[in-house]
Amino acid sequence: MTITDKNVTFQSGDDLNEDNLRKLLRILTQHDGDGFIHRGLTVTADHVNDNIDVDEGAAVITDDTGEGAYAIEHPGLTGASVANQSGMNYIFLTIDPTVDNDVTVEINSSDSPNRTPALKIAEVDTLNDQEAVMFNVEKSESFDTLSTNSISSSSASIANLTAGSSFTDPQSNTYSGALPTWLDGLDIAPNSVDAGAVSTPSLNSTIKYVTTESQLQAMVGAGNTLIIPAGTTINVSDPVVLGDNDHLQIESGATLRQADGSNLTEFRTVVRTHGTNILVDGGGTIDANVDGQSGVGYRGLGDVQGSGPYANIRVQNVTIQNCGERKPVEFGFSSDVWVTNCTFGGGAQFDTGAVAVEARNGDITNFHITDNTIKPLHSTLSGDCIFIDSITNSGHKVRRFVISNNTFEGSWATRTSSESGVFWGILVEEGGQSGVISENSLRAESGDGSGGGIYLNSQTGAGGTGTITVTGNTLRGDSNATQPGGASINGIVIGTGVLCNVSSNLSISFSGNGVANNSANAVVVGNHTDGTFYDSGSGGVVADNL
Repeated sequence: MTITDKNVTFQSGDDLNEDNLRKLLRILTQHDGDGFIHRGLTVTADHVNDNIDVDEGAAVITDDTGEGAYAIEHPGLTGASVANQSGMNYIFLTIDPTVDNDVTVEINSSDSPNRTPALKIAEVDTLNDQEAVMFNVEKSESFDTLSTNSISSSSASIANLTAGSSFTDPQSNTYSGALPTWLDGLDIAPNSVDAGAVSTPSLNSTIKYVTTESQLQAMVGAGNTLIIPAGTTINVSDPVVLGDNDHLQIESGATLRQADGSNLTEFRTVVRTHGTNILVDGGGTIDANVDGQSGVGYRGLGDVQGSGPYANIRVQNVTIQNCGERKPVEFGFSSDVWVTNCTFGGGAQFDTGAVAVEARNGDITNFHITDNTIKPLHSTLSGDCIFIDSITNSGHKVRRFVISNNTFEGSWATRTSSESGVFWGILVEEGGQSGVISENSLRAESGDGSGGGIYLNSQTGAGGTGTITVTGNTLRGDSNATQPGGASINGIVIGTGVLCNVSSNLSISFSGNGVANNSANAVVVGNHTDGTFYDSGSGGVVADNL
């Protein structure tokens, strides 16, 4: 409905008539197109008898002018004959405005009603005996703007530091000199790193229920809201490629699964987010089903291989599992991304991590990994759980990221005897800049073989940029775990030259050091390590670590 003139209804001179009431209803329901189903009117197909049932319900239908709307009710139909016994059937709700209470359910073999105003409510494919696909169902959920949560810190204050001066900690202990010049006058509290307030993808008015791969693949990439209903498992033999404005809702109890033997060769990803304004949610499961394939690993979701740039993507409240040697979620060229309230791992097969963010073909900015649960990872094969990196020699960066309030349940980052080195719970490699890692919980059990905790190995922030704040995290390692060659495992490690503020973390029970600092550009204050703190003597600000 295009607004061309100013209007206020009702005012003096406005008649309380049917035309004005229809206009008011149109405004109050805030919808576009032909209208929507308010409740009920669910269509069920009986393919044995070639019949269709329609539940009773209510809807709003736009009038032929597009400026008004009708509120209608219908008692439903039982055993209505299909129009096409070997093809598509199109179900419409139609009215005759000139006749009182004339509301009809039309079942047609063509995708157009016999009369208008009309509202399409479903399609039924009798050729392939498919369940009915519903159309124009009213959204019942509110998707408000998501803003960055402020991240509190109990770290010792480092405000008003001046290069070359002494530093006094909260216990009045004074430490002299060795303050890096890049800290001069710089606020590096956690809230100084703002990953931005970014809105939830705008959702369209077309909602479609899908129960088969053919239905799903036919409707993705067109800006639809696609719902996989509870109790449904869709096995896909090709990737599901989401495009601009797509919303994939996998309801709790529903599963989107890679079919046995499909061996997805197209980037080995079940759901590809190739567009802007994409939302994946619903409480259901994405199952990469690695055991059913010939490959050793498959991604559950992501843009992969950096084929963007894409932006404004939300992945929330889904479980992604059985990915093998690939990360469940992997992004290569997408910004303004939230991965939140998800569960990774915990399936009957095996997983090696959670989220990988790799700047392949361009910078990645504003990336949030928050409030997720990482289930115990199989000890026979593992990897870094949360991984921030640029691709070697790409020249691109991951700028402004938040990793906050994630919970690791059980073992993580284990190694096999044939491997070397250490895997990490959270690894920031070169290319990770301006980030916050806060309030995460990594708690191993004795003998579970868990790996290292948090490793900052980003040296790309020279000149005062790229500061990473690590605060308020709780890490408890497996004190008996060592690297395959026998070397010890550390809780938090700061690499040479890294610009960072590491403060107020609990990091204990590792076979090595709770915190190990190797950077002259680090401020390491107020961490509790159970007496296992190490500093290389490289000249960083180190104070009050127990």
